[in-house]
Order: sequence, then structure tokens, then C-alpha cells
Amino acid sequence: DFNGDGKLDLVTANYGGGNVSVLLNTTALPPTPTDCANPFVDVSGNIFYPAIHYLYCRSVVNGTDATHFSPSATSTRAQFAKVVVLGFGTPFYTPSTPDFTDVPPGFYAYLFIESGFHAGILSGFDANSCTAHGATYPCYLPNIPITRGQLTKLVVNAAHYAPFTPTGGNPTFSDVPASNVFFVSIETAHNKGIINGYPGGVFLPNQAIQRDQMCQIVYKGVTTPLRLQIVDCRL
Repeated sequence: DFNGDGKLDLVTANYGGGNVSVLLNTTALPPTPTDCANPFVDVSGNIFYPAIHYLYCRSVVNGTDATHFSPSATSTRAQFAKVVVLGFGTPFYTPSTPDFTDVPPGFYAYLFIESGFHAGILSGFDANSCTAHGATYPCYLPNIPITRGQLTKLVVNAAHYAPFTPTGGNPTFSDVPASNVFFVSIETAHNKGIINGYPGGVFLPNQAIQRDQMCQIVYKGVTTPLRLQIVDCRL
């Protein structure tokens, strides 16, 4: 209790004959938001309403118009870059020249894509994928839907979670084997309680994610208790 506020801020342990004190910064689960009005007529009965409301009240997400959120609509890679950067408070970054040929400075999500890329949260596609979509390498393909696998990787990267793999390397989901490019990210997020799969033990990593599902995963990533960060170490 370093600050006398009843919270665990300072931990001291004996190491090598001396005491080591570590100052901690933790993120606690905030309450369900009640700090702004809900303008959307299509989310009040949605299972993920608390997440949508929380992110909307903090200007992380917007509606598709003034009174609709369109929770079942898909989210694009550009839209999610904005959500993850704002949601996790990633510092803004503007490069001297664009990193992707299909994301010019005038593009609405340019700042968020570049900030996420610079922070190591997101990445673009290889040359073959760019060509297949009619883009020039290096490309980001901002307007295609983001998949459940891609989104999970971005949230894990933004939250700086330590990688997790199941004991023995046995996959949790039958459609996400250890060879899957998103295997570690999905297992890490599942271990943290950030994401779940579908009935039948599948995750559907290549399925485009809905806007309400996107909000829930980001909300869980942002508000998961005790997201630990060591900010000072004293001998």
C-alpha cells in the first residue's frame, strides 16, 4: 500500500540477501458506464451493450449514423485500427512518408493505422496478398473486413499480454491448430478471458467480426483487472 489508498502499489521481496521493491501500475475493472446518453436505437437489448456504451462514451467508437450503431455489421481493418489505438491509448505517430501504398495521409484512418503500425500492434500484408487484392506492396488493405483472428492478435499486441500456449501445446479450438498464424494470440486472449469460441469447440478465426463483437473484445482487453506493468524497481 504505497500511497495509503488501500491498493497494492508496492511489493517488496527478499532477493540475493537484499530487498527488492517493485512499484506497480495496475488497471482495475471500471464500472458499467452511465456517463453519457445512449443515442442508438438498435443496441439496448444487445448482449454486448455495456461494451458498446463504454467505448462510445469514451469516443472510441461511433455509430453508422446519428441513431444507429449497426451492431451486426462487419468492421473493416481501418475502422478497427482506430478503435484499438484509441481504446488502448496508443500514442499517436505520424511518419515522414506513408508506410502503406493504400493508406495515404488524406485517408480518414491514416493516423490510427500509422500509430498502430509504429507501436507494433498491427501490420500489413505480404506482396502476394497485396497483388491478389489489386494493391501495391507494401499494403494494409484498410477497407476489407477484419477477421476474428486478426482482431484478436491486435488486441493482444495492444494490451502487451505475455504470450501463452496451452500445456503440451494442445489447441483449445479445433480450427486453430498450433500451425495457425494466430494460434498464440488466440490462446493468449482466451487464457485472459478476453475471447471465447463457438459451440463445437471452434473459434472461426477467418470469419469477419461484427461491430458488437469487436466492442466486447476491446472492452474486455481494456478493462481486464490487474493488467500488470512494472513502472519502477528499487533495490
